[in-house]
Amino acid sequence: MTTEVLLKQCVDRDLTAWDKFACLYNPLVIKSVRYKLGKMNVRVSKSEYRDIAQEIFLFIWEKEKLSGVRDPKCLKSWLIIFSLNFTSNYCRKMLKKSEDTFSFDDTLVPSFKFTPTKMLESKELGNIIKEKIAEFDNTQQLALKLHIYHNKKQKDIAGIMNLPIGTVSTLLRRGKSILRERLRDTLDI
Repeated sequence: MTTEVLLKQCVDRDLTAWDKFACLYNPLVIKSVRYKLGKMNVRVSKSEYRDIAQEIFLFIWEKEKLSGVRDPKCLKSWLIIFSLNFTSNYCRKMLKKSEDTFSFDDTLVPSFKFTPTKMLESKELGNIIKEKIAEFDNTQQLALKLHIYHNKKQKDIAGIMNLPIGTVSTLLRRGKSILRERLRDTLDI
């Protein structure tokens, strides 16, 4: 079965195809989760890696995220990036929970905290991303910065840059694709 057929069947909510998809891509998702947690200097057990991977697959299924994959050839890249982002969000939620937990009992104080090492690694990654964005021409740089750093939507970016929304959409799509490749080369993922 080709990736394209498997993807289409998963989008059509075929449970047999979904089982094949999950079995086929589970090692990739687990590897992505382990990589991201390692970069964030977060230590968890093997079962927690698996739990996070399972949550990723569950989220993709429940929210029908596979319907957003435009090119089946890019499925692995999409899944890696999705897993990395999901893991980051998972860590943020855990950090938030740990900050909300307060106890006078030392054994109940959560250990999920950002250490100076984690903050330094995060800052280094931010610097790498800034360097890679700086390699783009001015128009694409501005569009990417507005989208990534200022969380602006395409419509807002089009208004700010006085460009048609289709042009902004193309700038962002191509820019993110090129940025992914450059980061993949730099970070060896």
